[in-house]
Amino acid sequence: MTTLASVTLSNVRRFGKDVKVDLSPGATVLLAPNGTGKTAFFEAIEFALTGMVSRLGSDLTPLIRDSQALAEVRLQFTDVERAVTLRRGGKPTTNGDLTTVFGATEAEDIPYLLRLTHLLDQRERDWFVQADEKTAGSHLARLPIGRDGSVASSVLTGARRSVTESLNQASLSLSSLTSSLNEWNSFIEARDASIVEMRLPLTPQSDIADGLRSILESVASITLPAFTGITSLASGQEVLLQAVNARIEAVQRRASDVAGASGLMETYTSERERVSRLEADRAAVTESAKEPRLLIERLSQELTQCGDQLDAIGKVRSELDSYAQRAIDVAHAKEQLDRSTALFSQVAKQVELFESELAGLLARRQVMEQAVQAHESFRSRERSIARAETELSATQELVDKWREYSSSLGGLHGKIEASHRELEQLGRAYQEAVALHAACDRAAGDAKGKVNGIASTVDAMRKAVSLVAANLGADRNDCPVCGVDHGAGELRRRLQNSLEAIDPSLAAAERELHDALSQLRAADSQVAKAKTQVQDARNALAQYQVQASALTSEIDAIRSDPLVSSESSASALAALNAKAEQLRVARSTLMVDFNSLDPEPSAEDLLATRSAFERGAQKLEEIRRSSVEVRSDLSRSTQRYASLSVDFSQDRSIEQISSEIVSADQRRSAMEDTKARLSADIERERARLAAIELQAVRIERDLGSARSRIAEIRSTWTQLELPGEPSAEIGSVVELQLSAERATLERRRTQLTEYGIEIGRWRTSEQNRVAQNIIDLRRGDRTEADFSQQLQETISKERARIGDLSKLSTALDSLSSVLSAEIGDIHDRVVAIVPRWQSLLKRIVRDQRFASTDLNFYSHYKKQHASVLIPLHGATVAAPTVASEAQMTDLQLTFLLSMALSHRWSTWRGLLLDDPTQHHDLVHASSVFDVLRDYVIEHGFQVVIATHDALQARFLMRKLQNDGVASRLWTLVPTAEGVTAVADGSRKRGRPTAG
Repeated sequence: MTTLASVTLSNVRRFGKDVKVDLSPGATVLLAPNGTGKTAFFEAIEFALTGMVSRLGSDLTPLIRDSQALAEVRLQFTDVERAVTLRRGGKPTTNGDLTTVFGATEAEDIPYLLRLTHLLDQRERDWFVQADEKTAGSHLARLPIGRDGSVASSVLTGARRSVTESLNQASLSLSSLTSSLNEWNSFIEARDASIVEMRLPLTPQSDIADGLRSILESVASITLPAFTGITSLASGQEVLLQAVNARIEAVQRRASDVAGASGLMETYTSERERVSRLEADRAAVTESAKEPRLLIERLSQELTQCGDQLDAIGKVRSELDSYAQRAIDVAHAKEQLDRSTALFSQVAKQVELFESELAGLLARRQVMEQAVQAHESFRSRERSIARAETELSATQELVDKWREYSSSLGGLHGKIEASHRELEQLGRAYQEAVALHAACDRAAGDAKGKVNGIASTVDAMRKAVSLVAANLGADRNDCPVCGVDHGAGELRRRLQNSLEAIDPSLAAAERELHDALSQLRAADSQVAKAKTQVQDARNALAQYQVQASALTSEIDAIRSDPLVSSESSASALAALNAKAEQLRVARSTLMVDFNSLDPEPSAEDLLATRSAFERGAQKLEEIRRSSVEVRSDLSRSTQRYASLSVDFSQDRSIEQISSEIVSADQRRSAMEDTKARLSADIERERARLAAIELQAVRIERDLGSARSRIAEIRSTWTQLELPGEPSAEIGSVVELQLSAERATLERRRTQLTEYGIEIGRWRTSEQNRVAQNIIDLRRGDRTEADFSQQLQETISKERARIGDLSKLSTALDSLSSVLSAEIGDIHDRVVAIVPRWQSLLKRIVRDQRFASTDLNFYSHYKKQHASVLIPLHGATVAAPTVASEAQMTDLQLTFLLSMALSHRWSTWRGLLLDDPTQHHDLVHASSVFDVLRDYVIEHGFQVVIATHDALQARFLMRKLQNDGVASRLWTLVPTAEGVTAVADGSRKRGRPTAG
């Protein structure tokens, strides 16, 4: 398996020259305060792997350290080295082939795939879980499993398009060949038909031209060009034939018109005789109408005089009727006035009587109602006081609860303060335990180093002393070290003492190491215990705070109650006592007022009084309405009488007026009889005159009709261009002339028709020649039968080609359906990471709702779409709408881990994590570290993680070392020459990493 051994940065962002970071095959931790190059380190790796940095786009100049000319990044993998150099204003230059790392993956896909399976950077807008649906879908489509399906779909689409175009072209070619065959057959048929028609000899064209010229000379209005060929002969024949036909039609119309005019001659003569008779009758009728006109005029004058006399009599009669009617009206008005006056006096007395009775009933009713209202007011006040007493009792209960809650809240506040103090003490104890653990850890490391050093020294000394002792001769007395002659016995004693003196130092060092390890284990236990105590204290504090918050809410609810409305329970209790005293005084006052009340009338007595009053009021209202009506009648009678009697002086009696009316009626009747007689005489004479005038009108109408008919006949004669007055003899002569002209024209038309047939035969001959030329041109050296057979064979081949293309199109359609199903399976395989993703989220994210996170990956209009969905209110919503920064980081990290394990597109199983726990506390970060540790141990991943938190970095290193994971810690330190990397040491313990 490929691993990244080291990263060397030179003048990249804030890094100095040739800063080399050796990476552990297990886990490498970069401890870097903010601004010292965490993100730049990972961008440098991205730049070396892809030749670009997504954040910067095409302008990579910001990668070069300020005031430097170039930047360089070198990556040392297991079996390949990659170097990328960038100069200001230039393009990146690369050395080293990464085929062994990325295989056949397309270069443009690598930046996207790195962010799906290897790289967690701090640019949240580029995170998969943060991206819009189209962008996220396009990232997943670049996976090898998705890219193969997309390529296959694209190739299949192109193949289908090509087959469809070929099928359309073949169809057009077949249609063109079929048209060519039909056209060939039509040429053959036309030629064969013309050969049959040309069996008889043709008339010479010169003879046809002479015949046409002779006919042209007889048609003076036609001018034609010279006849120079069959085309000019044909056009001349058509023009002459049209002219002759038009001339024949004109002669026929004129002959018909002349024949019709000949039949009008008898009508013309009879109409002239009829006009003479009608003129004589008109003169006689005019003379006979004079007598009745004079008689009607005289009778009309007498009738006018009679009408004037009738108008005068009518005027007198009208004046008499008006005088009599007014006298009668005045008498009737006087009688009505007397009756209205008597009735009004009677009604006024009734109103006065009922008003007196009703006033007594009203006074009695008011007294009873006042007594009822007083007793009702007493009951209402009593209910108000009782309600206030009930509310007072409820308020008393609330105040009692308030006092109880206040007492409990005071106790909780004390517990919370004590918990705060305890938590501070436990926190300090935890920090002391952590510090002690770190000291024990360092002491254990130092002790182990000391043991290893002493053990190495002891081994070397033992070897040296043993070697000296082994090589010391029996006769040797001087010491090989100091050169002093000690003697053989003394020299061997000194060697033995040196060997024995080494063992106690080693044993002491081992005891010191054992004690340090015991203290480290005790420190581990103490840290765990302190952490548990801190968590228990926090839980207890949280519980006290929840209880205090609940009691505070209860107290606030009581304080906000309108019945309490006080700032403290003491003031509320004082207000309750004051309210109770007020209610006691109010009830005493109420009883005093009750004792002073009159007895309350019964409901039956009050109802009877009200009913009697209402009946009296109703009766009084009826009488008053009647009084109003009577008063109105009296007023109208008075006004009528006054209006009729004003300016009226009656100097005659009714009998005298009646006698004068009878006399006027008699005179009018006699005058009307005379008028009727005169009217009858006038009507009789008018009827006689009307009959005479009607006869005159008839005569005048007949006379006009006869004259009009004569004018029509003359107009027709003139239109026919016939000479003189209309005459039968002239008409017969013109008819004979027209008949002779028509016969001549018929002969000319027959000649032209024959010439047209001959011209058509000449044209057929020409068409036959042209058709034969076309046939010969098309067939070339082949016979007509061979050419026709070749066309048919070509059509058959094209039809077979269309059949093959149709089968291929059907097969491609079937393949498209199968591929669509396979692409659906690809989606399912991509989405198969969801269970592992949810499992990781359950381990890391505290809000267990995120453990149900889902990945929606689908195709829409040939485009891939993807979105991360979180459950909310029984539905799902996009992750960015509900997740915090820490939760978004956890979502992206766990997604990357799931993808890295499921979709292995690279031989390098690396995880590049830029501060993934920057929003986490130590407990939350520990969950993340546990997952990363499992990925290193169980799945063989190489993890490079950066953090700004020294506590988290040390904690992760201890966790990795305790589990035997090969790990390395680097600290990024800013210097005057740029940021450099300082190794804090490496730990390689027993358990090897997988892979």
